[in-house]
Amino acid sequence: DTAVSAGQFTSLVAAVKAAGLVEALKGEGPLTVLAPSDEAFAKLPKGTVENLLKPGNKAKLAAILKYHVLAGRLSSDDVKQVTKATTLGGRNLDVTYLESNNPKRFPSKLLVNDAQVVKADIACSNGVIHVIDTVLIPETLTNHDARVTLMQAISRGVPVYNQGDAHACATIYREASRKIVEQADGEVSAEAVAILQAAVERSKSMHSSSDQAWALRNGIDLALFALR
Repeated sequence: DTAVSAGQFTSLVAAVKAAGLVEALKGEGPLTVLAPSDEAFAKLPKGTVENLLKPGNKAKLAAILKYHVLAGRLSSDDVKQVTKATTLGGRNLDVTYLESNNPKRFPSKLLVNDAQVVKADIACSNGVIHVIDTVLIPETLTNHDARVTLMQAISRGVPVYNQGDAHACATIYREASRKIVEQADGEVSAEAVAILQAAVERSKSMHSSSDQAWALRNGIDLALFALR
């Protein structure tokens, strides 16, 4: 409602409605929204917004919008204190605060990835809005990217396991699997994503690090077959 009444977020509001996220953003929260202005959307390549608003791209649009939302009510001062911020979609944003020695001539800058916060701390009943000048686009994994990620995990995990550190091996496998599950956004084989997600959940119930490593490795092997 705050974004609607502001009048400078017509593209963002249209995107939120098309993605079916209106009720989520009107919920109790609290939430922190990095809101691209209409000028930010206008910087995207011609036709990008229209394409994203098509019904067939609803999942992709939702993933992009969730990339702009953080859990909790984070003021600009809170954001300045961190170098990473985790979005509702589970991905990380890089945060950089460039403090100026001469703020009158060169204002300090707060950057989130490659976007600059141009207006901060717009209070809402269920959180806060920070206006940014660039739309944040998450990197999307492809089947090829997923295969590379899993193969790299195996190449790192096997020697660690053979050296006797099953816990470290399981951690390597788990993080690689989680990365694919969190970043797939419909571009990676749904079968592979489901296999990896099941393997991660199954490993949580195992007390032995060795059993965890093998459960995760089995999931990775099956996922690689699905990603062919």
